[in-house]
Amino acid sequence: MSYEQSKKQFEAGHPVAGKGASSCLLTLQQDNRSVTEYSLQFRTLANKTRWNAVVQVACFQQDLNPRIQAKQAYQDDVTLDPDTAHPKLRVDEDGKSVSGVNKNLPVEPNKKRFEDNLCVLAKEGFISGKHYWQVEVRDKTAWYIGVGKEDKDTKEVFTPEEGYWILLYSSPDKFCATTAPETHLPVALTPQKVGVFMDYERGHISFYNVDERSHIYTFTSSFKQKLFPFFGTCLRCKHPLVISPVE
Repeated sequence: MSYEQSKKQFEAGHPVAGKGASSCLLTLQQDNRSVTEYSLQFRTLANKTRWNAVVQVACFQQDLNPRIQAKQAYQDDVTLDPDTAHPKLRVDEDGKSVSGVNKNLPVEPNKKRFEDNLCVLAKEGFISGKHYWQVEVRDKTAWYIGVGKEDKDTKEVFTPEEGYWILLYSSPDKFCATTAPETHLPVALTPQKVGVFMDYERGHISFYNVDERSHIYTFTSSFKQKLFPFFGTCLRCKHPLVISPVE
């Protein structure tokens, strides 16, 4: 959440001084409540204080569910690898966004490049540790987000058995984890921004709705190879996939 967004959420239009409200804010804890419920109570109390926006946001973030804080603590600077991108994908120079084009771009052939699906890997791969990154998918009609192995198979089948742990969305009503068979998820859970958290040692790939600060799905497996952030789109979608900074 940006400072300006936070300020709009928490800054009171006509604040009323209240020592009692300030005291409650300092002791407010999320406990087992959802972030939505917690933030509603927080905003209600914040409206009764003269705290400025910076203080309010700092206090709010301090008492967020530790699980959410932990995911964001392991953020990685992920950039896309154009050498793996399908010929109909254009990777921006900064390596932070990718979009489909109607014809093949002039690219060097190599064994890492996707040929059947409009996908691309990140440059950075992981063989241990905890890692977190976020992807903006707002207004996209189709996308693949997750992790995958470096050595691409010619058949390009994206299941855990083949070395890919992927969340897939295709408008209007397909939202699933690419298990075999697929694990269908409620379309209502479809995020505008996806948070991906990988715990290599535990074999977990977890997906989060960043805006709602809620969990979507977790793969549980056993990793034995280097894994790379994975991204995919389709030609009918005009909006790019964007790796967004963690705020």
